[in-house]
Amino acid sequence: MQNFYSDLDLEITQTFLDLELDGKRVGIFHGDDENLNKLIIETQKFDVFCSGHTHRPKIEKIGKTLLINPGTLVDMKYIDSDTPISVAIYDTETDIAEIIEL
Repeated sequence: MQNFYSDLDLEITQTFLDLELDGKRVGIFHGDDENLNKLIIETQKFDVFCSGHTHRPKIEKIGKTLLINPGTLVDMKYIDSDTPISVAIYDTETDIAEIIEL
């Protein structure tokens, strides 16, 4: 696993995936540390950054980075009836993401 956070003096292991898909640099992180999410996005090293944790589906462009939170596959109706069951689809050719409610 690549560790490009050395300039931030951080050690991240086994919780972060850094990969390339069709020429797009993609970061995937559970997202349970909001400060770390912000730092990762601020680096602008990723074309796409996927994180979840909040279970709230969201697609947002921040600088060059497309931020994707796919939502949740867990039935949240007993916790929060406003949270849909959802996934995200990302098309590397068009650079477009879409939330699909199930």
